[in-house]
Amino acid sequence: MKLSNHVEQERCQQRAVPSIIFELAVFADEVRASGHAQRLYFSRKSLQRMRAAGVSKKDICLIEKKKHLRLVAKDNQVITAMYAHEGKKRIQHYEH
Repeated sequence: MKLSNHVEQERCQQRAVPSIIFELAVFADEVRASGHAQRLYFSRKSLQRMRAAGVSKKDICLIEKKKHLRLVAKDNQVITAMYAHEGKKRIQHYEH
C-alpha cells in the first residue's frame, strides 16, 4: 500500500509506527468507511491470514503490540495512522 507524504513524514514518527505495518496492511480488516476513506485494523482473523501466508512471528508480534492502531486509507493509499481508545481493542494478546 502506498503512503501519503503526511503519513511518511509526520504520523509514522509521531506515533511510532514501524514501516512493516504498512506492508502488512493488505491483511488488515476494514471497518466502517469514514467519509470516502476506509479505516483499517488488524483483527485475530487478519493475524491468522498472516500466519497462513508465512509472515514471520516477529512481525506478527509487532502487530499484536500495536493492536490499537488504525490506518485510514483512500484510493489504495494510507492517508494517516491513529490509535483507538483503550475500550476499542480488537486483538487480545496471547502466547504463540
